[in-house]
Amino acid sequence: MHSRVASLSNVVIHSLCEQL
Repeated sequence: MHSRVASLSNVVIHSLCEQL
């Protein structure tokens, strides 16, 4: 479960980085 949450967080961070 924690792994999935970490993956989601990684995707969100990546999206934010791309937007910046």
